[in-house]
Amino acid sequence: MGCTQRNVYHYEDGTVGEGPLCGPWVICEDVCSTEVGIVHPALQGMTTLALPGGPSAWCWKHMREGEPCAVELFLHGDHLRMSAGIVHAPDGVLQHTALIREDSQGRWPRDGWSASTEAQLVSSTRDGLAALGISSTESAHGNAVYADLRQESLSGIEFDRTTGSAGPGDCIMLCGDSAEDAVMITTPRQLVTGVPFGSAVAWRPRESRNLQMVEAFWGGTGALKGVHHLVFPILDV
Repeated sequence: MGCTQRNVYHYEDGTVGEGPLCGPWVICEDVCSTEVGIVHPALQGMTTLALPGGPSAWCWKHMREGEPCAVELFLHGDHLRMSAGIVHAPDGVLQHTALIREDSQGRWPRDGWSASTEAQLVSSTRDGLAALGISSTESAHGNAVYADLRQESLSGIEFDRTTGSAGPGDCIMLCGDSAEDAVMITTPRQLVTGVPFGSAVAWRPRESRNLQMVEAFWGGTGALKGVHHLVFPILDV
């Protein structure tokens, strides 16, 4: 049992339905369900770790010098979905980030997403939170899934202890309309062999009193360690 996946990409100047990123691929439990997560046939070097309720991350299994490293972090609400894609080049330099927004009720922009394609760098995560209308949050609760598929419930997690609380060597980017639907992506500008690292996306759905975050993190050996989904109740709006 399984299904066949085929991607079709729609652009303003045309449609792409053939090529290495289009498939088709056969998705079935026997092939894709593994002891390290859900492995897509298109990229054996990546795995998907899924968390309770739907958040997930598609992660490079092992960062190695001279090879690229990528992650896509997924969050969703009742009918809104989003993902943040992050790619580091073989020399470890951040190559690009991308934000994908969807609405299962139809085409956007709708009530949940603006039509904004703006992106801006900010100097700190606190500045980024302020742009989202957040001055402070309570400690977070959530879930973890590790590279060996162990799961754990989390509580009492302070924002400053997360990957989303970036440092001076990180890229901190706001994507979208900060007054309506922006998300904050944080990731290192440069990966360094032997140094642990992580990437995160934080999203406050419109009119929500919670800030959601998904973060993926790798250890000093370069091996993927796990993924967290965290929910921070907002104190001041």
